[in-house]
Amino acid sequence: MNFSAYPVVRVGVFLIFGIMAQPYVRFSGLLGVLTVSLLLFVIWFFSGRYRFFLRYIESALIFVLIFFLGFYLQEQKSIRVTCGGLPEGTIAFSGVVVANEGKGFHHSKLIVNYQVTQNHADYFPVTKKILVLCSQPDTLFSSYKKSDRILIKGKLRRIKTSTNPGSFDKKAFYFYKGITQEVFIDSLGHQLIQRGEVSFFIRFVENIKSAWLSKIELWITGKEERAIIKALLLGDKVEIDKNLYNSFSQTGAIHVLAVSGLHVGAVLYLFMYLFRILPKNRWITWIVKPTFISVIALIYVMLTGASPSVIRASVMFVLLLVGREWFRNVHIINILFVSAIWMLVYDPFLIYNLSFQFSYLSLAGIILFYPHVKILFIPPNKTVAYLWDLVAVSVSAQFLVFPLALYYFHQFPVYFILSNIVAVPAALILVNGGILMFLASFIIPLQNTFVSGFYQQICTYLWKSIRFVQELPFAVIDKIWIEPWQVIVLCIIVTLLLMYLTYEKPLYFYVKLVLMMVILLSFLLPKILDSGKVNFSVYETNFGYLADIHMDDMAFVFKNQRMTEEQENFLAKNNRIKNKIKKTIKAQKGKTIYLKTLMIHSPLVKAGNKRLLMLGKDFELVRDTTADLLMVTRGNYRSPFDVLKNIKPQYVILAPDVEKYKISSWESCLSEMNIPFWNVRKQGYIRYSIH
Repeated sequence: MNFSAYPVVRVGVFLIFGIMAQPYVRFSGLLGVLTVSLLLFVIWFFSGRYRFFLRYIESALIFVLIFFLGFYLQEQKSIRVTCGGLPEGTIAFSGVVVANEGKGFHHSKLIVNYQVTQNHADYFPVTKKILVLCSQPDTLFSSYKKSDRILIKGKLRRIKTSTNPGSFDKKAFYFYKGITQEVFIDSLGHQLIQRGEVSFFIRFVENIKSAWLSKIELWITGKEERAIIKALLLGDKVEIDKNLYNSFSQTGAIHVLAVSGLHVGAVLYLFMYLFRILPKNRWITWIVKPTFISVIALIYVMLTGASPSVIRASVMFVLLLVGREWFRNVHIINILFVSAIWMLVYDPFLIYNLSFQFSYLSLAGIILFYPHVKILFIPPNKTVAYLWDLVAVSVSAQFLVFPLALYYFHQFPVYFILSNIVAVPAALILVNGGILMFLASFIIPLQNTFVSGFYQQICTYLWKSIRFVQELPFAVIDKIWIEPWQVIVLCIIVTLLLMYLTYEKPLYFYVKLVLMMVILLSFLLPKILDSGKVNFSVYETNFGYLADIHMDDMAFVFKNQRMTEEQENFLAKNNRIKNKIKKTIKAQKGKTIYLKTLMIHSPLVKAGNKRLLMLGKDFELVRDTTADLLMVTRGNYRSPFDVLKNIKPQYVILAPDVEKYKISSWESCLSEMNIPFWNVRKQGYIRYSIH
């Protein structure tokens, strides 16, 4: 492999490094660009006949300049997102609906655009986004659509992130969507001002989608089949239940349900196939074909809801297909990076989007590793060759994706090859077949025909095969936790593997083995060092209180009785995975648990020579028991002075559900008695070692 043949790859890599470095480095991107540009100008202007000897310095400076360009793009985007905004507190404003985010645990969500001026001298308003959370959703709130202008009245604050380890980073998630503030409203805090005007093209696409959905309702009678077909063809995943989603997720076939590169590629290649029957002409190849494919891609983007993943996949594939027609001698990896650079220059925040990362990494993995995987086996016939191609593509796509998949999803599907052998061909048939059936339905009826029945049977075969793979022994390795530095090391290992396969130099192989040993030790050492230790974790939550006592691979859970399992997993699941917890046991009143040096008898916990006591309405009343650590929850009616005088704790944790009017008295009393304490509501998650 001659890496000099991939100049766009080098440009893209340095641009990406610049974008990702900006949040961690305090430096002016513009200053960096100007400094490097000045150095290049000096070299080019004064070097004269010595320019040949300075070519390596020139090349290095050019890549440094690209790095600072990425740095500067990210810097400017961050400034635009963080500057301005509305004042915190109770506020009223009007805005235009951008997207309906659906329903969370307690709120329905909208994203709204509004306009503000950054300062009094600025006469041109700046468009900003805000997250609207309605605690009491009604029919009107749910009916808001894109472009509707609405009036919002509520309490505004900056978006905060959870302090719970490994939890969903809400602040970062919405920041990279261009949102830094949220407003809380009730059912009376919103009002429709004007319905948004829809263009002719949007109405045309919406009519197509409505007609397509109605035909799917007629063709498909099975519940699972109808949900899968709607997700495959139009990106409508409303009807997919949790069990069906988990089946695809745990078998490594979840990409089939999310409209992405696979679906966009199938649609565009279907229409590109039509050009084979046309005469080969320069105008058709260079003008008609790219234009037609671009229009089809635009229509499909609108049909599937114009989600970011579909937009990215469409742009990527259009550039790939057009690039292959216009620049046949250019390697496809260069065209792939051209599309990535184009999109990152437009929006550098895309680099943090999961679908962007997975779509480009999977395709890059196929391009780079497929030739090496394919030659490992020589198929004896065409059928085996087709199956082997599917296996080679699936394996190749995983090389660059699996480090991030482990980091984000904490699981690895063991039988992903088997599931993809089934899912990919079935998905391609269902997507292309669904398009052809929809077009044909305007000429001949397809309801209750052999065609619609056969089409549904293929979908039945798909989801039942996925369920079969899911039920196989050891189908998924879950509860995997890796740190960011481990992701980087895994990426280096994959790069060294590619270089070894390309150049066959033993050095790359030996370095790869050393790094693999480092990764293995990093998994084993923490488990050995933490053996026998008892830790007490109290989580930041709006759902009451939640606390874990974890020792080795077990966690004993204390939580608010009204907290659901879904809420508990949202708060604590990732932290438990991080701490290698394999089993959780709910602590119960009147039940005593013994484990090595640990004894739990709610509300008292003994670990070695230390004692933990919990007070509140969910715990028995204790007056004279001393404790080293005290956790106070909602419903404790005794005065702080009386509690502290009798229990004499060395440290106190105020749970997040303690009544607000009691917090100040607890804090003042603790300060007066010089007892250190932790207020979870203010300070967030805490982990305390009790043995």
